[in-house]
Amino acid sequence: MKKIASYVIGAVVGLGIGELWNVQSGPTVDMTWHNRFTGVILGLVSGSELFEAVSIITSPKKFIAFTPEEVAKLK
Repeated sequence: MKKIASYVIGAVVGLGIGELWNVQSGPTVDMTWHNRFTGVILGLVSGSELFEAVSIITSPKKFIAFTPEEVAKLK
């Protein structure tokens, strides 16, 4: 579920950036849609990076300490 949400959030942010670019530059209709699709594509590409960051931040924090004897048993 987090993975889908990160892609959706990335796409929406990309679309917002494309729309902001459209407002700032005032392009023609074709260029407006080009900017929208470019924003969505860049948002989807960055969605995987967003997913990784959210996964790391929300992962449970546990500390595991091994004694030297336990490490020797693992080898």
